Amino acid sequence: MKNNGIRETKFTTDNLRFLYPAPANEESLYSVLTKWSVVISEYGISVNSNKETEEGVTAIIELSAVLKQKSKELFIQSIVGKIAVQDKLELTSIAQSIITRLLDQIFFIEQKEEKESIKIISEHVKEVFEFIKEYFASYFDYTQKAPSYLLLYFKESLKANAESLKKLVVNNGIEMEEIGVIISEIIEHTITERTSINTYSQINYYKDLFHQFLSGDGTLTCSFIRDTLYKFNYNSESFILNEYERLNKASSQLHSIKEKIALLSYELKKVNQFLSTSKNAFLRYLPSVKEQVGNWIIEEIRFLEKGTLPIEYANTLNESDNKIHTSLSVAKLAVIIRLLVVDKIIINRTVAPMLRIVGRTFSTLQKDDISVGSLETKYHAPDKATIGTVIPLLLT
Repeated sequence: MKNNGIRETKFTTDNLRFLYPAPANEESLYSVLTKWSVVISEYGISVNSNKETEEGVTAIIELSAVLKQKSKELFIQSIVGKIAVQDKLELTSIAQSIITRLLDQIFFIEQKEEKESIKIISEHVKEVFEFIKEYFASYFDYTQKAPSYLLLYFKESLKANAESLKKLVVNNGIEMEEIGVIISEIIEHTITERTSINTYSQINYYKDLFHQFLSGDGTLTCSFIRDTLYKFNYNSESFILNEYERLNKASSQLHSIKEKIALLSYELKKVNQFLSTSKNAFLRYLPSVKEQVGNWIIEEIRFLEKGTLPIEYANTLNESDNKIHTSLSVAKLAVIIRLLVVDKIIINRTVAPMLRIVGRTFSTLQKDDISVGSLETKYHAPDKATIGTVIPLLLT
C-alpha cells in the first residue's frame, strides 16, 4: 500500500538495539521513553476519572522533568556511541517516532482538558523533541509524520496560503484555463479535512510551492504555473495528463509530420532544460515530471519518424462515437455530476481529475469538446436557475 511518502518506523528486537540497550540494572533511552509514555497515560486516566490530587500531579510533573533530562543525556550517549552514519540515522528515526507518539498522547489529553499541569508535561516532551531536531538535524527523519500539535499549525498556515492562491487565480482568469484545473487540485488537496499532508517533507513541499506562486506582484500566467510545477516536480497523474493533452493539441494543429517533429523536439528541449531546485516531489515513489513527459515526447517523435498510422487505426480516429452524447448544457451536466458526488454515487477521492474525465467522455448539446475550466466553474458555483431546471429532469 502506498503511503504518500510517510515513513513508518516498525519496532523490532533488532532495531530497538539502536536505543542504547543497557544492562538490566541500568536505564536505557528506550526504558526512559517507555516510562514517560506510562506516566502520561496514567495522568490521562486520572484526569478522565477526576481522581487526580494536587500531590499526585506535582509528583508526575517532577518525574516528567527527570525523564526529560534523562532522555537528552541518554540520547547523546547513544548517538555518540555509534560510528556508522546509518546507525545514527536509525537511532534518531526510532527515538523521533516514539517521542512523536508521546506528543500525540499529550495532544489527545489537551483536547479534552485544558490544565496547566498537562501543558508543563507537554513542554517537557517538546523540549526533548526540539533538542533532537535542532542539534541533530542532519540525522532527523523528515519523511516521518509530524506531531499533531505541529500539524494543526502547519495545516492552518497552508489553508491560508491556499485561499490566497485561490483569489490570485480568479483575479488572473486562470480558473478557466486547462492549467487552472491543476491549481484547483493543489488548493483542494490542502484545504480538505481528509488531506494526507502529514510529514515534514510534504509540509515543506507545499509551503515552498505556495511561496513560489504568491511571491510575485499579483500576476499569474499559465506558463509561470507550468514552469513552477516542473521546478517543484509536481508529478501528479492529472498534471502529467494535462501535459500530454497540451502537447497533443498543439501537435494536431500542424499539418506536416516535419512540423510536428520540430514542435515536439523543441518541447523536449524545454523539458530537459527545466531546473528542478526542489529536493522533494509531490509523489516520491513515482518518476519525475521531466522523466515521464520527456519519455512520452521521445516516443511520439519516434512514432512520427516511422511514418503514417495503420489504416485500421487511422479510420477509428475519424469516428465521432468515442463520446457519450447528451442533450444537456454544460451547466446542467455539472449540476448532475455534483449531485452524484453529494449522494456518494460518484466516490472519487478528488474532484478535479474526475471532472477532467467527464470533460473528455461527455459532449453537450452545444459542444463536442467541453472546456474543463468551464465545467469546473459551473460545478463549484451552480446557479439557481440551472438547479431549478435539473431537478424536474431527475424526477420525471
